[in-house]
Amino acid sequence: MQHRNPQTIKFLDSIKTELHSYGFRFLIGKGLQLNSGEGWRSSGFFDEDKRMIKVAGGRPDWLQVLVHEYAHFKQWLETPANVYNADCHANVIVSRWLHGGNKGKASPTIVHKAFRRVMAYERDAEIRAVRIARQYDLPINPKVYAKYANLYIYSHHLMRDSGNWNTVGNPYLSEAIYRIMPTNFSRRADLTIPRTVYKALSKYYSVK
Repeated sequence: MQHRNPQTIKFLDSIKTELHSYGFRFLIGKGLQLNSGEGWRSSGFFDEDKRMIKVAGGRPDWLQVLVHEYAHFKQWLETPANVYNADCHANVIVSRWLHGGNKGKASPTIVHKAFRRVMAYERDAEIRAVRIARQYDLPINPKVYAKYANLYIYSHHLMRDSGNWNTVGNPYLSEAIYRIMPTNFSRRADLTIPRTVYKALSKYYSVK
């Protein structure tokens, strides 16, 4: 786990208080990944139904993951209910496509629309995350964060086309891919993906 400097400690105390005031639990695990309870693993998650934020504290980037998941909490808190519910419905479609064995049970049009909405939702969360990191003066480089955030958003295009959540190898460890990622969110990674980026990521998702 990253060293907890005074800014990080202040952030943790602040969000614990806020989350608890809305009946949420805040948990930091010890491993590199978490079991979602639904048959797949991740670095962290926000679950509005279980009222929980949990992150894998054994990761060197646990703080970045936490800021991202806390941004999802802020979306839940601040987004109009009808919009948020539509986002959640899209997320269910995407999750079933990737994890539930429902390939072929949803039309391509429905799947594409759901991924488009989820990517926009994730982009909004990433923009919020950078804002939160700056607000609390956290030890997070916004340009570096944006590179990995854009990689995450771009990866959804590959997940949509391949139906794969898991990768062959780890694109987040590739210097070549890191170099071609944008350092801000001016590009709409949720709407389009450059051919060079798609080609570079395709081998990780077995997309031909």
